[in-house]
Amino acid sequence: MVTGKRPWHEFEHNFQIMYKVGMGHKPPIPEKLSTEGKDFLGHCLESEPKQRWTASTLLDHPFVKVCTDEE
Repeated sequence: MVTGKRPWHEFEHNFQIMYKVGMGHKPPIPEKLSTEGKDFLGHCLESEPKQRWTASTLLDHPFVKVCTDEE
């Protein structure tokens, strides 16, 4: 969503994407994204459940707080 394209948009079939994910690959995080955005996505894309942040923890992340504080 950040780039307007799905992860691994160059792949023709969803099975190719499922294979990448199944092999432990994470989609690339766009370089143009802010430091906070990169950190947020990194926590969202963590494949190890014990290391992955919960939804409530993610909602307290500065990347999300900036958006909600401006409203």
